[in-house]
This record gives sequence, C-alpha cells and structure tokens, in this order.
Amino acid sequence: MNILKSMISTTIIMILVFFVSILVYGYSYYNRVKQERPLDKTIEYIQSHEDYIEIEEISPYFLNAIVAIEDRRFFKHSGLDAIGIFRAVVSNIRAGEIVQGGSTISQQLAKNLFFTSQRTWVRKVAEMFMTLDIEKNFNKEEILEIYSNVIYFGKGNYGVYSASKEYFGKDPIKLNLNESAFIAGLTQSPTAYTNDIELGIERQREVIKALEDFEQVKFDNIVIQ
Repeated sequence: MNILKSMISTTIIMILVFFVSILVYGYSYYNRVKQERPLDKTIEYIQSHEDYIEIEEISPYFLNAIVAIEDRRFFKHSGLDAIGIFRAVVSNIRAGEIVQGGSTISQQLAKNLFFTSQRTWVRKVAEMFMTLDIEKNFNKEEILEIYSNVIYFGKGNYGVYSASKEYFGKDPIKLNLNESAFIAGLTQSPTAYTNDIELGIERQREVIKALEDFEQVKFDNIVIQ
C-alpha cells in the first residue's frame, strides 16, 4: 500500500514538474519573441502594406462568416476560449480524429504573426501569452481587421483583399454571401479547398450553415436565417 501511495505521489509530482516547466519555457519563448519582434512594430509594418484594408472596406457577409466558422464566441471571450476548446475536444472524440481546433481568432493571429506551425507545448504556451498581449492592446474589431489581412487563403493569397481579387475579381466590400462563405471557408485547408472545387463548395455549405446557427451578428445588422 505504501509503495502504491509513493508511486502515485511521484507521478503527481512529475506531472506538476512537467507543466511548470512547460509554463516557464513557454513564457521565456514568448518574451524572446516579443523582444525580437515588438507587437506594435509588427502590426504597424503589416498595416503599411499597400493591399492592407480597414474593416469598413470588407463585406459584412465575410466578417460574419469568418467569425461564425472560425470562432463564434470571438466577441465573448478574452482571447482564450475554454468553452471552444472543450467543444473541439468533444467533436474530435466523437469523430475519432481531429476535425476541430480549439484556437480562437486571436490565437491564430498570434501564431501567424509570431510563431511556426510546429505543434509543441512550449509554442502553444508562448502563443497563449502573445494572444493575451494582442487582446490587451487591440479591440475586437481591430483584431478581426488585422486577421482578415494576414490569413492565408490559398494560391499565394494572404489577406481578404488578395483572395477577393483572385477568386472573384472584385474588392472585398463587394463580396456577396456565397462568395464570402467560400473565401472564409478556405482558412481551414487552403490548398485542399482551392485544388478540389467540390471540396471547396462543400466547405462553403458548411460556412453558410454555421452562419445560419450564428447567434451573435455584429456587422451591419446582417442576419442569415
């Protein structure tokens, strides 16, 4: 009995040491990245690009679509969404594979701007600290605007301006519901959805369905029912 208790205690201690180490190394990684690439300077550089557009220049259909399919609790959480993570875990268990991620739009922005796609605990912790920084320094509309300008939409297109011109030959403000749903859906797997039009259309339907279920509409009173 004493041996069993000792083994349990040792295991608990090892788990705690592991998570504390991850937290320490993750915070150290975050600090290093932050010093090398200050958040404010990074955002200023992005906004200086000639194809950067402000949120008023983006179709409300697209803005609603990207929130509905990527992070429907975007306007409710503070950057890290425990409910979203739990929902993703449940969906993945039911599917028997990874079909949903738990990252918020703010987390995805942090990853795209500062980190690689390498899946490690240390990178994830560093990403979480950077996410809190982003949420502290920018409001939700600003975060969504920046995200819409940097996310990859396939075929070499970064940002909704480039994607809108590439796929529909028009400015982002002129995107209709179906066009917005198509582009918003590309973020999950840009190469797959642009190389296989049937997959792209199927994903487009998923986005429209997500819009129908979207409880919180934030832009121009556009309600999809």
